[in-house]
Amino acid sequence: MGGICKYALSAAVILTSVLLFSGGVPVRMPGGLAHPVYGATVAENERRLLETKKCPGCDLRRASLYRSYLVGADLTGAVLEGADLRGANLSAAMLRGANLKGARLTKSILAGSNLRGADLSGAELTGANLRRADLNAASLRDVRMVDVQMGYADLRGADLSGTYIRDTEFGGADMSGVKLRGADLRGVDLSGVNLAGVDLNSATLRDADLSNAILTRAKMRTVDLRGTNLRGVNLQHADVVNADMRGAKGLTPAQKRYLNDRGARLTERPD
Repeated sequence: MGGICKYALSAAVILTSVLLFSGGVPVRMPGGLAHPVYGATVAENERRLLETKKCPGCDLRRASLYRSYLVGADLTGAVLEGADLRGANLSAAMLRGANLKGARLTKSILAGSNLRGADLSGAELTGANLRRADLNAASLRDVRMVDVQMGYADLRGADLSGTYIRDTEFGGADMSGVKLRGADLRGVDLSGVNLAGVDLNSATLRDADLSNAILTRAKMRTVDLRGTNLRGVNLQHADVVNADMRGAKGLTPAQKRYLNDRGARLTERPD
C-alpha cells in the first residue's frame, strides 16, 4: 500500500511541475496520451499555431488569425470563441470538438475539415467554403450562412436551429437528422438532398427547391412551404400537421390527398 501511495504522490508532483512549467504546450504523459495544458497566453498560442500548425486544446479566444495559412492544422478541442478567422485557409484542419462560438469565418476555407461535434453557434460564415467538411453532430445554431459552399458535407445530426441561410450550395450533402427548427431557408436549393428525419418544425422554406429531396420521417409541423418546388420529393411518414403548402409546385394528386389527410394546408382541394 505504501508503495502505491508513494507512486501516486510522485505522479502528482510530476503533473504539478508540468502544469507550472509547460507554458501551455500539450504534454506527452505516461501512456502516450497528449494532455493540453492551459498556462500559455492567447498571443503565445497564436505564435505556436502559426509556427507548428499544432495547438490542440489551446486557448485562442478572440485570437487574430485573419487570412492565416492553417492547412491541416490540429486544433482539436481548441477554444476559438470570437476568433477572427476571416479569409483563413483551414482546409483539412482537425477542429473536432472545437469551440468556435461567434467566430468570424467570413470567406474562410474549411473544405475537408473535421468539425465533428464542434460548436459554431452564432458564427459568421458568409462566403465560407465547407465542401466535404465533417460537421456531424456540430452546432450551428443561429448562424448566418450566405453564399456558403456546403456541397457533399456531412451534416448528419447537426443543429442548425434558427439559422439564416441564403444562396448556399448543399448539393450531395447528407443532412439526415439535422435540426432546422425555426430556420430561415427561403429560396434555398435543397434539391436531391438527403433530409430523412430532419426537424423543420416552424422553419421557413418559401420558394425553396426541394425537388427529389428525401424527407421521410421529417418533422414538418407549421413549416412554411408556400411556393416551394416539391416535385419528386419523398414525404413518406412525414409529420405535416399544419404545414403550409399553399402554392407548392410539383405535387401529384396522390401526394395532395396524402398530405391533406395528414393535416397539411393546400391551396387546391385534393382531386
